[in-house]
Amino acid sequence: MGIITLSIALPHSPIPILYSPFGSQQTQIKHTSNTHRTHIKHTYFTDIVWFISVCGVYDIFLLPSVVEIKRNKGMARLAKGINGPIVGKVGTVTGSHRNGKGYIKANNVRTAPQTENELVAKERFATAHRFLKPLLAYIRKGFLHQPKKGFNGAKSHTLLHALAGEPMNSHVDPAMVKISEGELPLSENLSVSQRGNELVFTWDTEIPEGAKPYDQLMPLAYDVSRTNPKAYYNTTGAFRNSGTHSLEVWAKSGSVYHVYAAFTAADRSVNSTSVYLGTIEMN
Repeated sequence: MGIITLSIALPHSPIPILYSPFGSQQTQIKHTSNTHRTHIKHTYFTDIVWFISVCGVYDIFLLPSVVEIKRNKGMARLAKGINGPIVGKVGTVTGSHRNGKGYIKANNVRTAPQTENELVAKERFATAHRFLKPLLAYIRKGFLHQPKKGFNGAKSHTLLHALAGEPMNSHVDPAMVKISEGELPLSENLSVSQRGNELVFTWDTEIPEGAKPYDQLMPLAYDVSRTNPKAYYNTTGAFRNSGTHSLEVWAKSGSVYHVYAAFTAADRSVNSTSVYLGTIEMN
């Protein structure tokens, strides 16, 4: 049996304990403050340890104040303390809690190789994820009011509408990506230009039907060509009735930004669907 990590919570100092059920192994108690360490050998802690056998498969030792269990590569959670069910994966078993009852089941171990369709789906999923990850904070607000919220909503749209190329060599078409969705209207003649180290957004100040003067611009500029792609954005930009907003970016010559914009209501109750404004090459 491998070492089990028991994370306990004491009133003033949480202490993780590495415990081997064989007792003859070294047990280390280490304060998280790292001020001192105590090494104890040949100790069973029989006065403070309970023993639980999970379906005859795993022997797990628990302390009275245990809040989570880690064993090898698995981790589970005690949803209701020592008397509650185990929720999560521990080694090759998974615990769950449903309708007031606790369940535990063995995990299936797949032996068959992945099919071609599975490999294609995996590659497409990873491609969409890599493109959207730097936009996470923006997307969480842009897709806040959609049935599929946040990152899941943006990724779903990207997988369905914005992937191009060969099945096992796909790429994201930035022009087809949506980083915000909603019923709020955009303003007419929304455009962008460079001014030094800023991208300047402009639009008509006439307020369209369904919009309000104090809706705010949500601009975003995304440089995907860098080793670590970088996005610059503002989710609470200038008011709609101002007609202009400046977004500061890294102005290295030759940098190319894919530029998007959307509007959000002043009370954050609704967003517009984003619009792709093309690319700006910094000079």
